Amino acid sequence: MDVHHAIDAEEDANDTALPLLPTYIERDHDALLHRAASQAEGGRSALMTLIGGSSTGKTRACWETLQ
Repeated sequence: MDVHHAIDAEEDANDTALPLLPTYIERDHDALLHRAASQAEGGRSALMTLIGGSSTGKTRACWETLQ
């Protein structure tokens, strides 16, 4: 199993900004995540588990939901 290293903002002192993320394409599970997040904002919590292999977009899907 490969481990993807975190971006190091200090790695290149000449660059002032981190690289942009590629365009995100929403998938069916994104609607479920958005609904759960909206309900949580309204006071109704839920637990969701995203299952997938390495680099399938689990963390990115959560990040996009919270944006």
